[in-house]
Amino acid sequence: MWKDIRKKDSKKFCESSSDARFFKKYNMNAIIMNAKGGNMHGKEEYIELDSLKKLQEIYEEVIL
Repeated sequence: MWKDIRKKDSKKFCESSSDARFFKKYNMNAIIMNAKGGNMHGKEEYIELDSLKKLQEIYEEVIL
């Protein structure tokens, strides 16, 4: 699974804030992974459960 993801979206930019910007200063790559959703920090904030499950699977594969 991990290899498939690297091939698919190897150079995507994150639209949210993260600490990855600090790595860029030193010309280092960073991986940012999050589930899909919308209306962040608002009353109608939501997360797509299928993407949360996929993210869990990715974390499990990377960690284990």
